Amino acid sequence: MERLSGCPCVVRLHEAALTGPPGTPTAAFALMDFCPDTLVGFLQQRGWRLEDAELLRVALPVARAVQAMHSLSPPLAHRCEGMGEGCCAGLPGIRLGASPA
Repeated sequence: MERLSGCPCVVRLHEAALTGPPGTPTAAFALMDFCPDTLVGFLQQRGWRLEDAELLRVALPVARAVQAMHSLSPPLAHRCEGMGEGCCAGLPGIRLGASPA
């Protein structure tokens, strides 16, 4: 996440911690930017239909975030499952974040 800190389409990771017995952590915590809604919620509010301008407002930031991940050396691995839940919707637009576990 630190390597993506310059990309405005990716949420920022402010802090992370592991808890549990030494050598065998049992929980992980991440403090990231606040996201008021997910892409799934954004689409549900619109009946799963988007005008062309809205589609571009959603697709371009997601594509820029994925491009930023792929342009790293080595590229950052990511999953596509849960992509809608992992996209934060809100001002100034859609940003890619961590998918819920």
